[in-house]
Amino acid sequence: MYIGNLDPVSNRADWRVTREVVDDDTEELVDLTGAVIRFEVREQRSFSTMLQASTTDGRITVDDTGTFTVAFSATDMQNLAAGIYDVGCIIIMNGITDQFILGTVTVLDGVVRQ
Repeated sequence: MYIGNLDPVSNRADWRVTREVVDDDTEELVDLTGAVIRFEVREQRSFSTMLQASTTDGRITVDDTGTFTVAFSATDMQNLAAGIYDVGCIIIMNGITDQFILGTVTVLDGVVRQ
């Protein structure tokens, strides 16, 4: 599980998060075929979900063995005020749910409007 801060992002640009999933015992990349991956960004004070993505809605794609990408558009990001948000990601495989990411992301005001 990754615990910590994700790199800061702009609320005026696309945001992509790419991660590798490695088996802790074998240190090999995990085959994500058939996995359901969910990713959420939540406001810290109200606990309101501000952004969400999953493999079922197409915002998360499995790129290669053990690698996936979460993608939010600049339009999605414009809904976030500058600040710090909670981030979580789970992976469901073979009936088992694993917490993969638990942390925060800093959203910066990108200043320039499209």
